[in-house]
Amino acid sequence: MAQKKYQVFISSTFRDLSEERQDTLKSVLDMGHIPSGMEVFPAVDVEQFEYIKKIIDECDYYVLIVAARYGSVDEAGVSYTEKEYRYAVSQKKTVLAFIHNDLGNIPTSKTDSERQLQEKLTSFRQDIAKSRLVQFWSAREDLKAKVIISLHKAISEYPAIGWMRANVAASEDLLSQINQLRLENEELRSKSALNFDGVDQLADFESKFTIRYGFEEWNSATRSFDPKNGSFTIDWKSLFVLIAPQFTRPRPEIIFSELVRGLIETRYIPRGRQTIELYSTDMSTVEAQFHAYGLLSSEADVTAKGGATRFITLTPLGRRRQLEWATVKASAETASE
Repeated sequence: MAQKKYQVFISSTFRDLSEERQDTLKSVLDMGHIPSGMEVFPAVDVEQFEYIKKIIDECDYYVLIVAARYGSVDEAGVSYTEKEYRYAVSQKKTVLAFIHNDLGNIPTSKTDSERQLQEKLTSFRQDIAKSRLVQFWSAREDLKAKVIISLHKAISEYPAIGWMRANVAASEDLLSQINQLRLENEELRSKSALNFDGVDQLADFESKFTIRYGFEEWNSATRSFDPKNGSFTIDWKSLFVLIAPQFTRPRPEIIFSELVRGLIETRYIPRGRQTIELYSTDMSTVEAQFHAYGLLSSEADVTAKGGATRFITLTPLGRRRQLEWATVKASAETASE
């Protein structure tokens, strides 16, 4: 499959986040995509902003990084960073926002000293935090990792038009990878034909499992986000019904946790607990449990970028169980008529 490249616009205040911008730019390049941003325009005016809008129009995804500065403002007192964000939202772009959550540890040289700018920044941060695709970060490496994970998820969940070379052809290396993947698939099929030795000891579908997560809660006293822990309990049947629709088509194994997190966050997490992080050990257990039940299968294949990875999808049994458990049945009275 030919590699598709996506154009990613990187938006932030400029001087205080120059290192984080470079990290993000490099991450986008390392993923094989095209970064865009106003590196050549650290000081923006109205005329240049019209040009910026055209660049945003051409982009597939919009990445916003916010720390402790509101940024340069126009005549109306609105920062150009916020204007870029508002425009991207108005154009229905997929916006990935990353908000610094440890303002107390940011050097004063990288913060706004004017009270009015501080108030505008607070309002801007709170408005962004309402978005579903928001992550909180506290250090460069933390931000870098979350950008990569979020972009992978966005590309999978919200596929855009992207770009592709007109003269794409299969390379010898790609053909070699495909051949290797075929061999691995054959091995996986052989293993799947064997009975799982511990199936008799598996918990039944009505048994409950506790999923733990971490989240960050806004502390109005310190004006920062405090790390917290939470958990909820769900039976295996309900959990499978929740996640099954995501795997009616093959999905990369690397984003299994992210897909489950999004579903759980929407359905089971109390409002106000922004951007939860599920315990990786719990997610490994969930994935293994559904494989052991025979509801999910994992196969190696070629990605859209031409690399090799494993994909998870429902087995035929998993599809039957999804239809059986997720559909509305006729009542006994209706069935007898």
